[in-house]
Amino acid sequence: MFLHDVGLYKPVLDSYDWGLRAYDRGYKWAEKRNIPTYVDKAKVAAGPYVEKASVAGLSAFEAAKATYFDVLKKIDKRFPTLRESAKLRLIEIGKRLQKLLIWVKATAVNGWNNTSKFVSNVKQ
Repeated sequence: MFLHDVGLYKPVLDSYDWGLRAYDRGYKWAEKRNIPTYVDKAKVAAGPYVEKASVAGLSAFEAAKATYFDVLKKIDKRFPTLRESAKLRLIEIGKRLQKLLIWVKATAVNGWNNTSKFVSNVKQ
C-alpha cells in the first residue's frame, strides 16, 4: 500500500519483473549454450586425474585411521590407567569449577547488595 501511495508501485513491480526475466534468460543461456559444453570438456580432461586423486585420498584416509588406532593401542599399553585417571581429573576439575562459580555468584550478589545499600544511603 505504501509504494502505491508514493507512486512507486509500478516502477518497483516493473523492476522485479525485469529481474525475473533476466534471471531466466541467464539460466537458459548457461544451461543450454555454455556450461554443459565446458563441463563435458572438463570431465573428459580431468576424469583420470579425479579418479586417481579419489583413490589416493581414500587410501590416505584408511592409513590415517589405522595409524590412529595403533597409536591409541600403544598409549593404552604404555599408560594403562591414563584414560581412567583423565576421567577422574576431569570430574575433579568440574567440581572445582562448580565451587568457583558458586563463589563468584555469591561475591557478585554480595557486591550488588552492598552497592545498592551504599547508593540508597548516599541518596538519603
